[in-house]
Amino acid sequence: MLLWLQFFLISAGFTARLFIPASTAGSGLNLVVYLFIWLAFLIYLVRPAQTHSPSLLKIRLALFAAFIVISFIHAPYKFGAFPYLVSWISDIVLFYLVWQLCSQNPALLKPFIWLFISNAVVITLVALHQHFWGLAQMVAEINQNPQLLGSIPEALRPEFMGRAKAAEPFATLTYQNSLAAFLVLAIPVVIVSMFCHCSEKESGAKFRTITSNPAHKYVLGGLLIFLTVLTLVLTGSKGGIVAFVAAMLVLIIAWGWDKLSSPIKKILIFAGIICLVTAAVISTAAILTPETPQAIKDVSHSMEVRFEYWRATAKIIGNNFWSGVGLNQFGAAYLQYKSVSAGETIKAHNDYLQIASEMGIPALLIFILIWLIILRSHPRKSINTNDTNTTNDTNNSCASSSNSWYSCFILGALFAFLLTELFQLPLIPTDIPFLSTIILITVWLLIFTVLSKYFDSNSKLVRIGLFAGIIGFLIHSTVDFNFYVPGLSMSIWFVGALLLASSPGSSAQERGWISSKAIRFFLILLVAGIVIAFCILIPRLMNYESELEIGKSLAHSKDKAEIRSSREYFLNANNLNPYAVDSLLALAWDTHNYFCPPEKYQLPEWYGSMGCLDSMDKAIRLSPTSPMLYYQYGILCRQHIIWLQKTFEDFDPGPVTKAAVNSRIRIYEEKSDWVLKKLKELYPTFKNSKHE
Repeated sequence: MLLWLQFFLISAGFTARLFIPASTAGSGLNLVVYLFIWLAFLIYLVRPAQTHSPSLLKIRLALFAAFIVISFIHAPYKFGAFPYLVSWISDIVLFYLVWQLCSQNPALLKPFIWLFISNAVVITLVALHQHFWGLAQMVAEINQNPQLLGSIPEALRPEFMGRAKAAEPFATLTYQNSLAAFLVLAIPVVIVSMFCHCSEKESGAKFRTITSNPAHKYVLGGLLIFLTVLTLVLTGSKGGIVAFVAAMLVLIIAWGWDKLSSPIKKILIFAGIICLVTAAVISTAAILTPETPQAIKDVSHSMEVRFEYWRATAKIIGNNFWSGVGLNQFGAAYLQYKSVSAGETIKAHNDYLQIASEMGIPALLIFILIWLIILRSHPRKSINTNDTNTTNDTNNSCASSSNSWYSCFILGALFAFLLTELFQLPLIPTDIPFLSTIILITVWLLIFTVLSKYFDSNSKLVRIGLFAGIIGFLIHSTVDFNFYVPGLSMSIWFVGALLLASSPGSSAQERGWISSKAIRFFLILLVAGIVIAFCILIPRLMNYESELEIGKSLAHSKDKAEIRSSREYFLNANNLNPYAVDSLLALAWDTHNYFCPPEKYQLPEWYGSMGCLDSMDKAIRLSPTSPMLYYQYGILCRQHIIWLQKTFEDFDPGPVTKAAVNSRIRIYEEKSDWVLKKLKELYPTFKNSKHE
């Protein structure tokens, strides 16, 4: 029963992470998603398991997790780093769980692979809906209400709107390049799963339905491959196309090289590879832009922009070699090191450089060593059909599809879809409530059922697809921030666990937990404490986000009473989460706009008001390295000075009041000078007329 519950929780957590966008869900809902993974891990620790000494990979995973925690502690803005702390550690926990469960029982590989493919197909359909219908509607809504862009940094809005108008889909992964990276990971797995099914002898069952006909299997498999590749092209991600070609090259070589005995056949393989690369380059230039020269120019500009990011990142690493600048602090540190010509960014667009800049070079080395171990688990000899271990593994993997475990995976995924409806995050907006969720649940069920009933994949060949997908993903990570997109990051760790567990001898070498009962007991207490902490934080963070959103809505109202009441919501939000900058920033501007202007009150009552600056002081103490906080602090100071100077024209203050006002002006001028100095330290290339 506990084992079934683990499958349910893993399926629910992994599916929910893919279909609930972390960027729009809020910190409370994101903790709900990760709670499933931690509950499954707690059950795993409680369940009786065989004990073995720690392996090299386990030690490296523990070391990397320790670096993540240290980077969080080192981060100046803790609440900004907290979501990434939870995401990184939860991904590692999921990786360990899937690896251990599948190593202990190789028959579990098949339902886990079908879970991944079913999710990938639904994400593809959501992306296609965006391309043909959803993005055009979203652009129209933004044109009517520009405030909908409030969650996107101002510097990134032009690019976002340009991609939206070009109908480049991103599905649930927030960013077009992130969807491309996910498809690069998924397509090789889909290809080998569709076309490398087991024979009747291997599967132990004879299929009598028309769907079991290989021709029909190839039609369905070809359709799924066509849709996923089409979606990849529609994202407009040039890096995604390059990574996809690399993954296909790995797939072709690993799949067919050892089977080729004739030099002529190998020459034909090389010719096919050259044709594939040429076709990819031509199609990228022809499809993504009307004119090939313009496409080449766009690629050149994109790489030039990234080189500017990487130059600044190299400087960050050079000055923070051992410990980095802190988890999720790259965006603030980058502004201090960027050149005048470089644009603003919050990510390095290279996972390896960003990990080094935030966690330090030692953390990056451990991270690379982890993935080298995972990739080395796919040796060339495992492709040999005469390998005894591989044959046994294949037979285990191709066991009967009537296993009752499948119901746990299905129920977990369905529960994840219901969460999207419960928290009003429809994947495909419709006018009829629940309709989009019902449609997607039906599609997911259909895909998962067909795969589990009529496709018994040969696991030694599926390993090739897993290996090729990971290679393509890791290549794409050199030009984008894949490991910093929660759903995408969880996917690569999930697939890495499947590759590691499917390797010959994995079940014999890497089963169970650390032998020390004391350490295991400590881990049970630690994970139980984390689960309890999540349960306490989830309602608090959800209430915080609700109060903050209501306050922002009232602050933009035209009714004076509603505007004034927004202050109470901001205060409540700050009380619920005193470690967040957002509520303090909203409170500062709300107080400033409502109470500070001279026309609101008579001069003697107003000139001493500093509620807005008090909130800004608290925000800066929470995030002392954020240039934008100092920038907004400076705006408040300058507006106070201007309004106070204006009072001499609107009022006739006496000598005492005039002296008090002049004293207050000097205080604001001193604060403004201090803010400008800090701003120049943290953002040397910043230029703005309001501060110059």
